[in-house]
Amino acid sequence: MESTTPYFPGQGLTVAFSWPKGIIPPPDRPAPPVGGAALKILKFIHLAVAALLLLLMAAFWWFWGRDPAPQPVIPLFEPPRGVEAGFARYVRDMGTDDKAFTAMILGMAVKGALTIRESNMAEDASSLTGMMPSGAGKALKLLARFAGPTFRLQLDRTRLDDADLTAAERRVAEDLFGAARNAVHLSAADRPVIQAAFGNLERHFKTRGKPLLATNFGKWIIGVALFEAYAIASFILMAMTGHMSAEPFIALLAGPFFLFPMAIPVPSGKGSFITRLILKIFVPGSFVLLALFLGFWSVIGNLDFSLWSLPAPFISVAILYVFRPLLRVRTERGARLKESIEGLHMYITAAEKHRLEMAPPEETPQVFEKLFPYAFALDAADTWANRFQHVLEKAGYSPSWYSGDLSTFATGAGVAAFSSALSGAVSSGTHSSGSGGGGSSGGGGGGGGGSGW
Repeated sequence: MESTTPYFPGQGLTVAFSWPKGIIPPPDRPAPPVGGAALKILKFIHLAVAALLLLLMAAFWWFWGRDPAPQPVIPLFEPPRGVEAGFARYVRDMGTDDKAFTAMILGMAVKGALTIRESNMAEDASSLTGMMPSGAGKALKLLARFAGPTFRLQLDRTRLDDADLTAAERRVAEDLFGAARNAVHLSAADRPVIQAAFGNLERHFKTRGKPLLATNFGKWIIGVALFEAYAIASFILMAMTGHMSAEPFIALLAGPFFLFPMAIPVPSGKGSFITRLILKIFVPGSFVLLALFLGFWSVIGNLDFSLWSLPAPFISVAILYVFRPLLRVRTERGARLKESIEGLHMYITAAEKHRLEMAPPEETPQVFEKLFPYAFALDAADTWANRFQHVLEKAGYSPSWYSGDLSTFATGAGVAAFSSALSGAVSSGTHSSGSGGGGSSGGGGGGGGGSGW
């Protein structure tokens, strides 16, 4: 190589060369990205699947998810044969709660199998202050003023065989007292015993209630399978076209399976609150958080979704969540039994004018006692007590199954307070701390076509 001019140290040098056209073949023109067309199709598939799921679930509900045609409800003066107060509440609400368990206890007490002994912390404090320093004793008395009543169940084994208990009531008595125990405190002290009895009763009611309920779980699973197939196909297509990496694909592929906690029975007894929290909130909540994260990712451009199609998968999940309870329906037998319980509730809550039209039996303390557990179970204890207030006062009513402040039964408000306190005491025994429970005994009712289960 020759140069026509001299070069100085550090001076730059540019070399250029060329060759005739055709020696190196030109590259092919780039093909349009396949993923772009695929994602345009997916945008419509998201909405189409949501619409299809809505139509499918609505069709399942229309043909299989509605209660049998209702029949006229007539007032009943006696509970349905063989139906305890707790099971009456279960049939109405299709669920076992603290009040159903409390109603079973009340029913057993009214029949003479056990005595409910009520006391308050002030009475206990009076017996303890003499053994404590004066400052501690005063503090205990002050605390007792704000503390609610405490309850103890006392089993009368001599009257157990004559109490005419049902099989379910005898099972509750066995679970609470066993072969040798005669007393149970409705508090945290005896929580393991109460939780075990509550759990056994819950399982018994569920087994006993199977002929009364059609879950239609198989039909709901069809919708879940459709959503799962859509999710798998969508994210495989996105991964193959390079619009989604393997990590979020694997994570979101598991998302639809978080729908299944809705179908898992939540066990009762020890740890039930924690189990319910995990299965019903944390697990589905994890799916929601994952979906929100991926949605945010898509908004900033990594997944190339459009904003108007992004909500469609969330809508599909919401449809499956909403229709799960709607597809649980009463059978013909279950609907008829619920109507009988509604007839009993009609009699318990009837106003004076309507009671005269019903030609009810004579109102006596015995009638009050017999139906009091059912009034409690059906959220009408205060109404029932107010109705019998003058009857009980005239008879000087003193229930043999209750030991405590007899003025409690002098007014409807007193009975309502007793019922609420007893339910709260049972709740403290069936749940670990922080799990809630209890509640008042007044008001409403529940259950209903299709969604009442």
